[in-house]
Amino acid sequence: MKTLLVILSVLVFLMCSGFSVCVAQEVEETEFAWGIVASISSDKITVKEYDFDSDQETEVTYNIGADVELDNIKSLSDIEIGDSVDIEFMRESENKVATSISVEKAIDIEENINLEEDLEDTEETF
Repeated sequence: MKTLLVILSVLVFLMCSGFSVCVAQEVEETEFAWGIVASISSDKITVKEYDFDSDQETEVTYNIGADVELDNIKSLSDIEIGDSVDIEFMRESENKVATSISVEKAIDIEENINLEEDLEDTEETF
């Protein structure tokens, strides 16, 4: 009887202290990547990225989640090869699943470079 009372007391203490004897759940973490679009389809995007570990450019393919958030575009069909993208993704088994894609169009990048060059030329004349 005394043993049963001790066991029940320990169990009550553990339950009240928040200790869980459940199986640990894996916490999903959002990861980030950026690069230039190499290919795009309705369910996958391949991006040319710089791999700092291997010190070279690689191509990485991301599955596109059904509820992916899009920034600076209205739909996936607006993404073109050569666009610069920032991707937020989660790992699901062996796959990387994009949860958010932000796009900077290649034309916008070229326009920014031209504007910077124009500013430099203007500064030189003063």
